[in-house]
Amino acid sequence: MNARTPELVVVTGIGGFVGRHVAATLLRQGYDVRGTVRTLARTQEIEQAIRGAGGTEAGQLTFAAVDLLGDKGWPDALSGAVYVMHTASPFPASVPGEEAELIEPARSGTLRVLKAARAAAVRRVVLTSSIAAAIYGDGSAPFTEENWSDPQSPFATPYYRSKTFAERAAWAYARESGLELAVINPSMILGPLLGGEVGTSVGVVRDLLRGKYPAMPKFSVPIVDVRDVAE
Repeated sequence: MNARTPELVVVTGIGGFVGRHVAATLLRQGYDVRGTVRTLARTQEIEQAIRGAGGTEAGQLTFAAVDLLGDKGWPDALSGAVYVMHTASPFPASVPGEEAELIEPARSGTLRVLKAARAAAVRRVVLTSSIAAAIYGDGSAPFTEENWSDPQSPFATPYYRSKTFAERAAWAYARESGLELAVINPSMILGPLLGGEVGTSVGVVRDLLRGKYPAMPKFSVPIVDVRDVAE
């Protein structure tokens, strides 16, 4: 019996916290992975971190330099891909001076990836959205696909609005184009780091341990393990 030819999965934002774990999970399952990055300068570091997760030896890992705000390079980046895992989206540690710094890359970047995926005849796109796109509207737990955050809600930060606008745009395009789309909406993502880079979510834990915050209000947030998100 001939061995199955590995299918290629493109992971956008592979250098991020979630993207690295998604890539490691795919490689363990025998897929080839092509990760998108804004620059190829750090690809060796990123690959070492992903390979260091263990069990990733079987799959091939390559990289493509593209930008969510530009069309250049996307056809080549998605060439031959069977699936796309779109994890790339800005998630700053502080509120930006201009909302457009978050909203425009999230919305237009998502549409750029989806359009390129359809042009490349990709079978399915999996988009990493957030519970931020669902829980700040008129709904209540348990939330469903019918619940959307209200961009005008007093609780809707620029990040929440960016996730809401991006996911709504993605579903609208999928319906119009016939592209197969799946979306996951995780809460605050924590878990083991792959490499030394500390992202925004894990940075909160680090700052807690360092005593950076002068006071700690009594509040709670839902948390999910990054390995479960990747699965």
